[in-house]
Amino acid sequence: MDCWLDTTLFDARLDLAIRNWSRVDANLQQRVTEADKLRINAITDMFGRFDYSKEQSEVRGLTVIYTQIGYISVQITEDWHQRLERVRHYVELFSGLRPSTADVDRFMSRYKRNFD
Repeated sequence: MDCWLDTTLFDARLDLAIRNWSRVDANLQQRVTEADKLRINAITDMFGRFDYSKEQSEVRGLTVIYTQIGYISVQITEDWHQRLERVRHYVELFSGLRPSTADVDRFMSRYKRNFD
């Protein structure tokens, strides 16, 4: 979840610009598609390490990436604190498991202090 919130890990505005550019550049579209496949595979593999079936892992990986691409493409703007509060629910939705209070607290401590 960090990469969706930390612009030093992932720049959503740059990603949107590249995706828009790729609509008129077939070579760039191929590179975007390849990059998306790598991302999907990485997340799919992560779920696989936690004993999800191949099919469940793949669908969960697709859901994570396509949800984020949707956020980027639609240019969702939301209150930062609301987005942080939703992270725990996204984790539960994507993984089917409720994150522990300790995990949520550790995650929140990385971001809340910057925006309080």
